[in-house]
Amino acid sequence: MQGRLDASEEPRMHPSFARARLPVRTLTLALAVSACAQGGGDSETSGGPTIQGQPGDQTPVVAGIHLGVNLSPVVDWGTAWPFVDAMRTARAWIPQVAEGEGPWDTGAELALDDRGWPRPAAGQAAATLLFRDVRDYPAGEYLCTWTGEGRLEFGLDASIVETRDHALLVDVTPSEAGILLRVVASDPEDPLRDIRVMMPGLHDAPTDQPFHPRFLERLAGFEVLRFMDWMRSNETPVVSWADRPRPDDASQATVRGVAPELMVALCRALDVDGWFCIPHQADDGYVRELATLVRDGMPAGRRAYVEYSNEIWNHSHRQGTWCQQRGVEMGLSPDPYQARLFYQAHRSKQIFAIWHDVFGGEADRRVVRVLAAQAANAWTSAQVLTYRDVGHQADALAIAPYFGHSLGEGEESARAADWTVDQVLDACAQDIDDLAERIVQAAEIAAVYELELVAYESGQHLVGVGAHAADGGLQDLFFAANRHPRMKDLYLQAMRSWSASGGTLNCLFSSCDRPSHSGSWGLLEHQEQALDEAPKMLAVREVLAAAAAAR
Repeated sequence: MQGRLDASEEPRMHPSFARARLPVRTLTLALAVSACAQGGGDSETSGGPTIQGQPGDQTPVVAGIHLGVNLSPVVDWGTAWPFVDAMRTARAWIPQVAEGEGPWDTGAELALDDRGWPRPAAGQAAATLLFRDVRDYPAGEYLCTWTGEGRLEFGLDASIVETRDHALLVDVTPSEAGILLRVVASDPEDPLRDIRVMMPGLHDAPTDQPFHPRFLERLAGFEVLRFMDWMRSNETPVVSWADRPRPDDASQATVRGVAPELMVALCRALDVDGWFCIPHQADDGYVRELATLVRDGMPAGRRAYVEYSNEIWNHSHRQGTWCQQRGVEMGLSPDPYQARLFYQAHRSKQIFAIWHDVFGGEADRRVVRVLAAQAANAWTSAQVLTYRDVGHQADALAIAPYFGHSLGEGEESARAADWTVDQVLDACAQDIDDLAERIVQAAEIAAVYELELVAYESGQHLVGVGAHAADGGLQDLFFAANRHPRMKDLYLQAMRSWSASGGTLNCLFSSCDRPSHSGSWGLLEHQEQALDEAPKMLAVREVLAAAAAAR
């Protein structure tokens, strides 16, 4: 699968969502009573606060536009190359025959050590791919090194030009094929391992500086990095701290995600806050160890945003189904969907308590406890906040104020297929204006609990959904709209509207990703893209420059 690894935020019409159109304070009070009545008989269950008075008409003070960004996932087909060692983005090992003709994948069992390095049997090879289908990755000489004894081969875009002791100099001419690397022999007594493929001009990069300088440059100025896709939040199998990915793993491009140590190191390299999405199955030991790592490793003065998983409300994500099962088993509500949201609140409360315990007296200054809900349905916010009064044990309510999503689904999609690019962009501009009401509504709900309103994701949402996902004409239209210079103005409009409507931090989705049938999510299509060809990133740079000038 290419493109975005998680499903897009779509309105999912649960019967209770109709309540989202009530006035916010009436809505919150009614649901506080509902939470008390439907909390599964838990003695700790309590309603929300007593609401007095009528909604105010004061406009929130806008102190500036604060931007974060969601990092694109680390995958072999990714159009960002985060690391100086390209091997960290390698595909899972493929069993092949060592000599002669054979299938691309023999299907035979391929032994791996505890860090993921292959242990091929006699006559067997282990192959992997780097930069598959990427095209625009760096050309030039790559330096491959390793420890142990064995033999490596390169192919497709790569050819060996010089052999050294435990090293190969490899010339690369990029194409869609990518780099093929094969372990064709490995000594069982001293197996070949610790393979590094250092990128052009970075052969001598120090091991304590693992990030590609261009990657760092493209992220400069953002205040927060959200690691949802680096943690593979929508598919991670991680339960315990021992399950976590490690910095010395053969690749960081597995379903377990990127090593937390590397996330913290990136925050240090850029001097930014980090947003960590706790795996939905993670046990208390994992939560405590991650909190300890972050406490000790984050740069001075920087904060950690802590969120339980990602989009529990979303029917498309397995973690939501998992939470729903837990909530039903615990008897949190007779309504399965409400039980899902109550379990999110229940587990979030436990996670927040562990992080506060680990950070001790620094917790209020260094930890931001986040509860997330669906932007399109204020009812989901109220459920998460009112259950056991969890809203008073958090610091922020998070939603994802995307614009343009309706153009990719239902009757609206059928109409949009015959539009011009300008008509699509006009509709997006109107959608941004209409979205302001939902943002204000979310801000008022957050204010009841004295929470910040933050955006865990945001940006355009032009993508075919369901039956429309295979509509090539609609896809091309949306690609063109994303590349149009007017998209810069739409992003500026959306960011200003978010702040003016009561939102604070705005984490855009996402950093770097080429357009595909899954959407056009990247601010950049590839890491080396010229800014004058990237209207979304141009808007970001304008905002970041204004923020820097104001400091």
